[in-house]
Amino acid sequence: MKKSIILGFIGAVITVLLSLGFSDLFQAWELKTLDARFQVRGSIETDPNIIMIDADDTSAQQLGRWPWKRSVHTRMIDFLSNENPGAIVYDILFSQSVDETEDRALAQATKNSGNMIYPFAVSLAGSGDTAGKVALPEYFSDTQFKETSETKDYLSIESVILPLPELVLASKGLGHIAANRDRDGVIRRVPLFVRHEGSLTPSLALQAVLTWLDVSQVEFNGPAILLKQANLYGNRVDIHIPVDSNGQMLINYVGKWSETFKHASFASVLASDEKTTGHMEEVEGKLILVSNTLSGQDIKPTPVEKDYPGSGIHANIINTIVTQKFLRETGRGFNLLLVLLLSITTARLLLLRKYLLQAVFISVLSAGYLVTCSVLFNSGLVLQIVFPLCSIIFTGLLVSIYQAGSEKELSDSLQQEKSRVESHLVSISTDLAIKEGELKKIQDQLKGLQEGMQVDRERGEAQTLKIDDLQGKLELLVQDKEELLVQRTQLEDKVLDLRVHISFDPLGDERLEPLKQECREFGINTRSQSVLKVFNNLKQVAPVPSPVLILGDSGTGKELFAKALHLMSQRKGEFVPVNMGAIPEGLYESELFGHMKGAFTGAVTDKKGKFAQANEGTIFLDEVGEIRQDLQVKLLRVLQEKEVQP
Repeated sequence: MKKSIILGFIGAVITVLLSLGFSDLFQAWELKTLDARFQVRGSIETDPNIIMIDADDTSAQQLGRWPWKRSVHTRMIDFLSNENPGAIVYDILFSQSVDETEDRALAQATKNSGNMIYPFAVSLAGSGDTAGKVALPEYFSDTQFKETSETKDYLSIESVILPLPELVLASKGLGHIAANRDRDGVIRRVPLFVRHEGSLTPSLALQAVLTWLDVSQVEFNGPAILLKQANLYGNRVDIHIPVDSNGQMLINYVGKWSETFKHASFASVLASDEKTTGHMEEVEGKLILVSNTLSGQDIKPTPVEKDYPGSGIHANIINTIVTQKFLRETGRGFNLLLVLLLSITTARLLLLRKYLLQAVFISVLSAGYLVTCSVLFNSGLVLQIVFPLCSIIFTGLLVSIYQAGSEKELSDSLQQEKSRVESHLVSISTDLAIKEGELKKIQDQLKGLQEGMQVDRERGEAQTLKIDDLQGKLELLVQDKEELLVQRTQLEDKVLDLRVHISFDPLGDERLEPLKQECREFGINTRSQSVLKVFNNLKQVAPVPSPVLILGDSGTGKELFAKALHLMSQRKGEFVPVNMGAIPEGLYESELFGHMKGAFTGAVTDKKGKFAQANEGTIFLDEVGEIRQDLQVKLLRVLQEKEVQP
């Protein structure tokens, strides 16, 4: 666990450093994932009270080439005003006077309406920059709010193009139509307010909402803009709009232009034809957005479409605020914590020894995170994708490099230990052969001396002394032999252990079929490579006269493997299986070690124990973990000394 935390922390640090070093690249990728989430989600429902009137190509065929006369727009405003809508947003900038008579008529229609909102164009300076390159007229101040300490980082106005003064005075309000595009030129967010000389001016869409919902008080609370007591569907509610430090809101685009919002052609509305009547017969209290949607006019790139009318962006902003389906982005602290947790989880999963499970877990982790991001996006929460996924990738590479080095080091160490032990085993075997030769020689000398004593009693005393000396040497040699035998047994066990644990050479396909055939000869039918690997290890263990521990749940075939081990060994005695769990309590010693006649009540004859029965053969103790601990100690001593007494 500690190792996974350390590796995960290092992976997270690497990810953070790379994201800082290549911040533009990371940001560009992240923006693309945001666009992809819009595409995957598809279109969503819009507020039915938002109606678009489009000055489209069909209208141009009837009303002539754009721009149209001001009298055409005056007729439209008069017509809409008679329908008593909640607000009219006229997304057409009348910045220059064309005909004074028509201009006055347009201003009078605007004044009669009482709820007209016009746009004005601005170019923006950076956040915190000092505006003031252009002086705004005094009448413009009626549409502004006071700047606060919470808005000091909002974007500021650098230059401005205003509508005609008489339109400004006659309108209900103005709103800027600036869009702070991302690096790739796509419009994903909008500054709801911009600064100028201590005042704040709302965007066209926000001004439309303020007018339509009768909002008179706006508060700025750090990461949110609060619209106090908005009249939403007949109820007074507070609307909290999430914004970034620059006062920008992430736009929740509802879908493609042709698939969303109610649309009516400009010319058909003026003509009041039957096709439009269905749209326009119930506009009382609704928001009407009139805009220029002619081909090649006011087209902008958005996440949902490359060529999207600019008025559609205003409609999406209005819909986002009114429906309160905001997109909230996670903060920097949360993102760092998420990267750290994913890195530690990745390191933990990759430290598993089973590489197939590693691949499965990491794939599930990545796919699960992507699905989570998609689901949460549909609920209004925007999680970063590129930054966290990179932490999984970089941590995975780090752990793989670490594991490769560790396994190589472990393999080399085990191979060296195996070579050293085998060399020592050869040396001891050689010494043992020499000792046996010396022992044979001394035994021959002793036999000759004993025979000489029978012939010549007179030399008995001298011969006796010599015999005592030779017997002393014989005892020492026997003792040395026993010590060497013990050492050889220990080294054989260690070599066996090393053979079993060095498993860096997996079974190839060419070795599987012979192993399957051998398994079938011993009654083991399997196609599992892991089982074949165990059988292959069993073959290496079989020639060695050492105890073997076979682990496995009940019913997994331990007795078959034990019998196969016996048949592949050099032991010619019986194979004696013993189910330890089936022996009654108190009869373990009698069953295993045997007893003499009269040893206890009911012992009417001598009984040969299972160990004695398996002499020169193999005894298989099944379910050995079920017996008492004191008997387990006795069994361990029997296995060490290889002797039993009834």
